[in-house]
Amino acid sequence: MTVWELAIFVILIAALIIVGVRVLKWLFSSKSKWGVNTARVECFKCGATAPIVRKPANLKQFLWGGWTCTNCGSEMDKWGKEV
Repeated sequence: MTVWELAIFVILIAALIIVGVRVLKWLFSSKSKWGVNTARVECFKCGATAPIVRKPANLKQFLWGGWTCTNCGSEMDKWGKEV
């Protein structure tokens, strides 16, 4: 392996690490359906807290997160907004 090949390899690895860190930062900070919510969610109607272990009520909740309140039956996304 020549010096130029090694330099290109190091630059490519550094670029991949930088892009990976940026993607992870975006996933944990954006409130889109692609984002990751690590905080507990409260019901927007009655204020009940979602359980730690989530049991999805339908396929949409299974794929994208979300919760159906056990107290009032309202459905919300993983950020606590009404669906």
